Amino acid sequence: MSLSRTRSRTLAAIGFLAATGLFLTACGPEDSAEAGASSSPSGASDSPSASAPAGSPAASGGADASEPPAGSDGTFSGTLTFLAPGKLLVGERAFWVAEDTVIQGAGICGDPETAGAENCTADQLDDTAKAGNTKAEVSIEKGIATKVFAAEGGGGDSSEAPAGSDGTFSGKLTFLAPGKLLVGERAFWVAEDTEITGGDICGDPETAEAENCTADDLDAAAEAGNLTVEVTIKKGIAGRVTQK
Repeated sequence: MSLSRTRSRTLAAIGFLAATGLFLTACGPEDSAEAGASSSPSGASDSPSASAPAGSPAASGGADASEPPAGSDGTFSGTLTFLAPGKLLVGERAFWVAEDTVIQGAGICGDPETAGAENCTADQLDDTAKAGNTKAEVSIEKGIATKVFAAEGGGGDSSEAPAGSDGTFSGKLTFLAPGKLLVGERAFWVAEDTEITGGDICGDPETAEAENCTADDLDAAAEAGNLTVEVTIKKGIAGRVTQK
């Protein structure tokens, strides 16, 4: 009787262990891997995104708008040309307009009777450049304009001598402001002792160098246009202006 009970218990234990083994076999490594995969967020990926952030150079497909245009520093005179909002050309030199750029001149905004009295906005400068035919003088440092000045019908700061190399320059005479002109693309001041000669500036056109003219005569001739001159310049001031 005792032996029969012991054998029954042993057989029951063997049966339980066999059932447990079959259950463990059914839950193999593949089921564990699938369980692990299902616990991760849906659609997640360990690899970084291949798309560029919106507004980056790669996304926009153009040059980086934060980089100032390359070129030498200095003061440049010439016609304003619109490139993009806040980015312009003066002559052939590109520049950016910053928040602290000083923008003045009746050629951009304000009262034509007071050429340098108004402080203009960057939007007004953009509109002026888009309209074209406005000459300005721009001081540029590391591609960014520190000051833009455009008098009515032209450019030129009324307080500082224009920057540039010394020498003798020939070209068309252009009016910027009273006593300040362009010969070609080189700006210059007219001083009290500047020698000004030429029949088309004042006097008799048949005797080109017979007359000694005044600064007012030279301004008027420059405003009239179509006058070619030769100008000797030192430190931004004309020593001599001669009609060609």
